[in-house]
Parts: sequence; C-alpha cells; structure tokens
Amino acid sequence: MLEEKNVWDLVLSKIDIVDIISEHISLTKQGKNFKACCPFHGEKTPSFVVSPEKQFFKCFGCGKSGNVLKFVEYYKKITSLEALKELAKKANIEIEDHFKNWHDNSLSSEAEDLIKLNKDASVFFQYEMLVTKNTDLESFLEKRKLTKDLIKEFEIGYASSEKSFYKYAIEKDHKIFTIANSSLIAAKNERNFFNNRLIFPIKDEHGNTVAFSGRAISDSDNPKYLNSSETKLFKKHKVLFNYYHAKDEILKTNEVYLLEGQFDCIALYKIEIKNSVAVMGTSLSYDQIKFFKNCKIILFFDNDAAGIKATVKNLKIILYYAKDLNITPYFIDNELKKDADEIYNLDEGKSLKELCAKKIDLLAYLYNEFEKNNKNQSIDENERFKKNCELFEIMFYLNDQFKLTLKNRLIEKKIFASEIYRNYELNFIKPNFPSDPNFVSNLTQESKKKIAGFSRHATKLNNDFVMPDEVINNFDVFEYQIANSNRKIINSNVRSHNSKAKNSSLMFGRSLSFALIIKAILQQPNFLKNWDKSVFVRLKVDENNQSNKELICYVINIIKSNNYLNENNLIELIKNDSNLNEDKKNKFIQIIMNLKTINNEFSQEKFDTQVNNLVQNNKTYKKIIH
Repeated sequence: MLEEKNVWDLVLSKIDIVDIISEHISLTKQGKNFKACCPFHGEKTPSFVVSPEKQFFKCFGCGKSGNVLKFVEYYKKITSLEALKELAKKANIEIEDHFKNWHDNSLSSEAEDLIKLNKDASVFFQYEMLVTKNTDLESFLEKRKLTKDLIKEFEIGYASSEKSFYKYAIEKDHKIFTIANSSLIAAKNERNFFNNRLIFPIKDEHGNTVAFSGRAISDSDNPKYLNSSETKLFKKHKVLFNYYHAKDEILKTNEVYLLEGQFDCIALYKIEIKNSVAVMGTSLSYDQIKFFKNCKIILFFDNDAAGIKATVKNLKIILYYAKDLNITPYFIDNELKKDADEIYNLDEGKSLKELCAKKIDLLAYLYNEFEKNNKNQSIDENERFKKNCELFEIMFYLNDQFKLTLKNRLIEKKIFASEIYRNYELNFIKPNFPSDPNFVSNLTQESKKKIAGFSRHATKLNNDFVMPDEVINNFDVFEYQIANSNRKIINSNVRSHNSKAKNSSLMFGRSLSFALIIKAILQQPNFLKNWDKSVFVRLKVDENNQSNKELICYVINIIKSNNYLNENNLIELIKNDSNLNEDKKNKFIQIIMNLKTINNEFSQEKFDTQVNNLVQNNKTYKKIIH
C-alpha cells in the first residue's frame, strides 16, 4: 500500500500546473513562464506567475504561492485533502481505498459526516449574513468596521433565531445522529444552538470547519461568546482560530502573533498583518504550539488584569517547550488598556501599526515587569513578593549571559539591593515554575509524552534558552560589555556567599507582617504607645519567625532606653552588642537588610491593625515556596 507521502507525490507527478490553472484563468506565455492577473485579489497589471519548470505559482501582488494543490485549495476554497482527491480523479488515480486504510490520519465515518455537516452549516450561516435585514446586526457590523470583503475573507456568518438549522440540515440529507452530535442544535430539542449571533468558523490545520464561535450582537445577550461544545471532530486544545487562514504567512515570516479573540485577528489583518491566531480564552497546548516550530511567537494581549494573566500563562508554556520546538517569545508592550480591535478603532489602525512595530524581547519584558512591580507603591507586599518569585522563575529560561545582564541592570537601577537579589536568585531561579503548583499537572499527558527527554520529569528541561542576535539591539541594557573574565569573577563571588545566603530567607506571609512592624517601629517609635512589650513576648511563632519576634523585643528595649534608632544605626548597635552571639547578630542583620525592599508607610491605625492581626492569629503561616 502506498505511504501517505507517496500518494501526494504520485498525484502531483501526474498533473501539470499550467493545465489545471488555465482551466480557471487565462494564462499568457512570457519567456519560460506564464503570467496572468491574480485570481485572488483585484489587479489590472498581471503579477501572477506560473512556472512549468518548478510546477509552482506565485502572485507578487498579494503573496499567495504554492503548488497545484495549493492553487486548487485557494481557488475553490476547499481543504487540501479535497483538492488532492479532485486532482487524483483528473489523473485517474484511485486513492479512496488508501485513505480508508490509512490508520494514523484517517477520520472515522462519524467525523467525516460532521465535516460535511459543518461545511453546509458554514454556507447556511454565510447566506443568512447576506439576506438578513436586522438593525442590531447592521449596527454591530458598522461598529466593528466589518466590511463585505472582511466578512467574505473570514467567512463570517449570522445565526438567526428565526431560521431552523435542523430543518436545513435534514433537507441536505444529513443524518439525525450527526446533527444531534454536532453542537449545532440544542441538546434536548431541535432548536438552534446559536441564536442572534455573529458566527466565526473554527478550522483545523487542514481547513476543515470543525466548530463555530458565536458572538452576541446585543449587549443584553449572555454569554458574549458561545463556542461549540467538543465533538468527535472538535477538540479545543488542538485548534486555534485563524491558523489555517494564516499558516502560509506564518511559514513565510517565521512569526506569529498570539491574540485573545477573533476580532483581534481581524484588526491585525486590517493593517496587513496576516500571521495572527487567537486562543479564544484557553491556554496554549502542545498540539497548538507545535504549529509554530522555529517561529517567533509574539504575545499581544490586553493590558488589563486578565490580559496580563493570559500573557504569563501562555509565556510559561512557550518557555517550557522553547528548546524542543525552537520557539522564541516576543511581546507587544501594550500600555493601553485595550485589545487590538479597540486600538484599531481609535484612529483607523495608526496606533495599532505603531504598537506592532515595537515588539520587545524576553529580557526587556522581564526588566519592565520587575520595574513596574517594585516601583509601584500601591502594590500589597505579599503580592509584590509573589510576582517577583514568578519573574525570577521565568528568568531560569534566559541563558547565563542574559541573566547576568538583567541582574546588573536591576541592581544598578536600585530595583533590588544585591543581597535581596541574591536571595531571590538562590531560591527561585528554578525550572518548571515551582510557585505555580498546577503548571506541570495542567499539561496534558499526551503533551508530556511528545517531549523527548522530559516526558516524565519536566525538570530535565534544558535552561539554555538562547535569544537571536537581534535581541541585543532591542534593549539598552546591552550597553554593558560582559567579558568572560568578569562573568567568572561575579559567579565566583556568588558561590563564595552561598553558605551565608542559604541561611537567609525572603519575607512573605507572617514573616512579612513582622518585618512591616519592625519597619514601622523604626520609622515611628511612638506607634508603640498602645502596646506593651509583653504582647510580643507572648506571641506563639514557628522556628522561621523566632528571630523576627526576638528582634522586635530587642528594638523595643533599645527604644525604651531612649535611644534613637533607624535601620543603619541599628545594624551598628547589633554588631557592637557583646550580649549577642554571632549567629544571632547575622540573623538580625539579615532581617534588617530585607527591610530595605519594603516601602510601605504606616499610620498608627494601620500599625495597630497589623499587630492585632498577629495577636489574634496564632496559626503558623505556610510557606509559599518550599
């Protein structure tokens, strides 16, 4: 039996591209090639070239290109498999038996029936878009700036509540079983699943329509988006909106824009960026991300809380598979709290074009995030700490040179004191995002099996994440020239401090509460007027907070003796205190050093609340990271 590759090659060997294309458009011989006006976009001067020698076509106007299969696929708007079958028939080659027995890639008869039904459904929805007279629909299309050309290009349809899809499908001789399992009618009756919604077809990588996404056209309709349920044909972790439409451009550019929704893809298409896909509310899976092997993946989400969360969630997955698939993350630094579609509508795409031209690399992204997280005084200290941990875990995937460069910049700009940076570095630059306990478990078993080398133990992932050379030109942090000798000296210094640094701990939970109290006392000693030292002495603490408790009592004793204190002279007092042993001195000094990362200013009321919380809650806080 013929192998898959041989079937395609056999058909192509029996077909001449000039003969097939000339059946549909008029070709004129010019030298050894043929020329014509492109059938895929309007033009008056021919830019569509067909090469008999290479059996290849290319339009130098719109960029469409490929072999004879691709031409038939484009021209007739059919899948690659349907194009193959059509050409095989012309060449008198019988391939049906082959595909029936082609086990790994064949579709079940149920799935094939669903493909046929979905194809008719797409026609049904597109026809309804053309004939429906609905003021809400017209208003929505105008607001979203969806022209007739865009509607045609993306095969956008409309689902009316007045027209029964079930009746249409029966008239088309589809099986009742197929209709019932298509997610196109309600589960308990024959009513439409989609009503009064704009309809986007969701296609697999072969161009088969496998599902639909319905967008409400009225603000009163909920949910805003309604997607097909999973079927025998549709598995949401295996498809991305617009991938089939964009894949040629992705292959040509080796870049893909990763967006949230359908309208974001259309917005980029309006400004001639045709290599975008949308995740539609889900996170990337291996089955999706493998489409982008050897590509730059440019993350472009909203700048609101949900968009920031989606960026980090998808970035982790990209980094997890980066080495295996040779993929590199980039980012659109979206300072506007708007999505791509909203930005386009600000000024007909001018701002969107400017934004897309300024993509940044992982190094610049991390620096920006560190700066925002640590210079914003309104962020809660626990939240600040958690975000820092997350960013340091992402740093694991930078190679050593870039880690060192980022470290120098963060310390130079006083975002971190060197000791604090070292604590984070030792505790959190680790693989597989340990502060996110669900990360690895959320990856599907199927996905894990496909990654050679760490199918069972994700920590085997290689952390030598190397960025392309042009990254250096994107970020002024590279003004630092890092010689090997300097790197060795710094690495040596870090190692020499390891024994001390390992005993130090970052502050979070109850440790942070103690630290905030110490900081407040040093700034405003009069805050103690409502509290007796015995309150702190009686506090029950775990081993991790024993030194914090003792330091508070130590500070209170000094203040009661009418001594002036601040963070700096407290360290000198501790160093010179003969009543403290060296271990106790080191622990106290480390706690005080950590206070330098805390910028909170306390009122008497806030201080009293913080102390009262410690008094009332004698439960031991769990560590965020072990």
